[in-house]
This record gives sequence, structure tokens and C-alpha cells, in this order.
Amino acid sequence: MKNLLELLQYTHCLEDALIAEEAVKEVWKAHINQDTRWEYDDGITHLFRGDKEESLSIYNHIIESDPGYSEAWNKKATCHYMLGEMPQSINAAKSASDANPENFQAHAGLGLVYADTNQYKKAVNSFRKCLSFNPWSPVASRLCISLDHLKKLELEEIIHKDVKDRFGNLDD
Repeated sequence: MKNLLELLQYTHCLEDALIAEEAVKEVWKAHINQDTRWEYDDGITHLFRGDKEESLSIYNHIIESDPGYSEAWNKKATCHYMLGEMPQSINAAKSASDANPENFQAHAGLGLVYADTNQYKKAVNSFRKCLSFNPWSPVASRLCISLDHLKKLELEEIIHKDVKDRFGNLDD
């Protein structure tokens, strides 16, 4: 696995990066119990069909039997995200990254949820963590947007403080 991640980090060609990324994800999806892997794939099928609740149920069942299966946690996070359940998505993505700290998809997912919930500092940290493992990840554009939002919020805070210091509380 280490060699695949190094290949992903140091390749100079997008085509090679995509091949390495897919190989990494296939290794992560692998499971010692073939029935669990098939159940995992069933969850993906339900997700593609738009049956997010059934997919979530499948991933909950997998996690119940193997709480260390990072990819099941990652897909559970995806289901919660697609259902608009952001706190649950965050918790599941954190569990995925706890089970596999190199899971760049979990870090990217956390970044997306944090960005969508205006938690830009956390989004930036998650996107950077993702990019540290997979510099080819498409989250780079979301990182830039989050950084822009952070800069804007920091400027607004500075301006608000300056106005308050100069003129006092104008709301009174």
C-alpha cells in the first residue's frame, strides 16, 4: 500500500495518478470476508440508484460486524451527506479516517461537509490533509474557495473590530 500511495504522490502524469488512485481505493475496499465485500458493493448499487436510506442501512450493518472497515465508514459518511445529515456525515468520516488515517477520500469528504456548513478552517485542514496523501485530488479548487471565504471572514472581523474601536457599538 505504501508504494501505491507514494506512486500517487510522486507521479507526474494525471493518467498515472488516476490509475494509482483507483488501485489504492480497490485495496481499501478489499475485505477478508467476501460476503462483506459483496454487501459493500450492494450498498454502492443502492446509492447509485438513489436509495440512500437502504445504502445507509447496508453500511450500518457492515460496520456493526466490522467497525474497523474504513471504506464502510466512508460510504456511510457519503450517505449521510447525501441525506443532508451533516453532523452524522462528519462523525462517520472521522471514523473512516480514524480506521485509516491515509484515507484521502474521508479527508476530502470532511472538507466538503465542513465547507458546506461554513466551517472553513476545518475545511481547509481537511482538504490539505487529503492533498498531502493525494495531490491529484479535485478538492484543490474547494480548498481555494474555502481559503477565500476564510480571508473574507477575517477581513470582515478586522473591519468590524476597527469600526467598533473607532466609533463604539453602533447597534445601540
